[in-house]
Amino acid sequence: MNRIEELNKMLLKDPKDSFLKYAVAIELYKLSNKKEAINNLKQLIIEDANYLASYYQLGIWLKEINEIEECRLIINKGIDIAIEQKNHKTLRELKEVINQLDFENE
Repeated sequence: MNRIEELNKMLLKDPKDSFLKYAVAIELYKLSNKKEAINNLKQLIIEDANYLASYYQLGIWLKEINEIEECRLIINKGIDIAIEQKNHKTLRELKEVINQLDFENE
């Protein structure tokens, strides 16, 4: 059984587990199923808007495929949530993505 199958089996037991959904998306991306991975994280954000890690990862992936405006929207939403959650580490990481976007587009 591969890693995605294992994660999906765990999701059957706990279908609302955001970490497992996030992990499936990561594994899909590693296997070059980028579109499916991105769609999975978009769905995760809809289902669990407070799962902060999904914003950073989705933003990075959108940046990689040159979806810059969507990347900005996702990262800025993540920044808002990081501020609400007082998660300073993730806030710094999200702001760094925005800084990179600004630098690259100068």
